[in-house]
Amino acid sequence: MNQRGFTLLEVLIATTISTLVLGSALWLLGGGLDAERRAVERQHSFEDLVVLARRLERELSTSFSSELGGLFQGDAKKLHFSYTTAYGLAQVEWESREDGIYAKRQSRRAPDSESAIKIGSWRGTFSYLDQGGGWQDSWQTDGLPKAVRVELEGKGKHRLTIPLEAGRVIPSSRS
Repeated sequence: MNQRGFTLLEVLIATTISTLVLGSALWLLGGGLDAERRAVERQHSFEDLVVLARRLERELSTSFSSELGGLFQGDAKKLHFSYTTAYGLAQVEWESREDGIYAKRQSRRAPDSESAIKIGSWRGTFSYLDQGGGWQDSWQTDGLPKAVRVELEGKGKHRLTIPLEAGRVIPSSRS
């Protein structure tokens, strides 16, 4: 009687081929999932950058006036300024720490608002454009700088420059 079936060698070859095909499929799937994870991280990092840029621009544009130029100070890691609100003088501090950029705002309406809010996971340095066109690491003089620049590092490097003219923010470009 002639039996039809698979030999042990045929079963081993079929198992080896199946293992190679499944292993390749899993490797491709893992690579695709890793690429998706990296893309999501880049998107979140960019969103952090946009939030940080818009918030700093908004605070500077609503806060600066020529009579408060003497209340503006900054160095490479901190930026301090004040402005008047309907509730009195508000004091704002932006600080770059190792784990991100933090903003703190204190006013007469909320005198106990000492906690800083983390704006983004970026680290950065502030610099200030003087009247002669040179960038300074600190600003301690009366009056406002012509512009404030933040060099950001994190997932990549970016520069945010906020020009100030006569106490008002003028449009800027981000790179």
